[in-house]
Amino acid sequence: MSPSTGPVPGGNVINLYGLNLSTTSLVTFNDAPVQYSVQSDTVLTVVVPPSPAAGTVDITVTTDSGTSTLTSAYVYV
Repeated sequence: MSPSTGPVPGGNVINLYGLNLSTTSLVTFNDAPVQYSVQSDTVLTVVVPPSPAAGTVDITVTTDSGTSTLTSAYVYV
């Protein structure tokens, strides 16, 4: 992921890297669905949502291959 930190109001764009991402059906930040777009089979672009407070959140990506969670992956500052 790049970048892995951002402001509490959100709105910035990050890239998530992985495999089989072209079949992504859901991306969540702490279980809340977020806006994303598939750039390729290995890259997703995600618009970071606002957060009620600074701290870390989990990011979960669901594809046809399954669900993966990046624990404490993104830090709101």
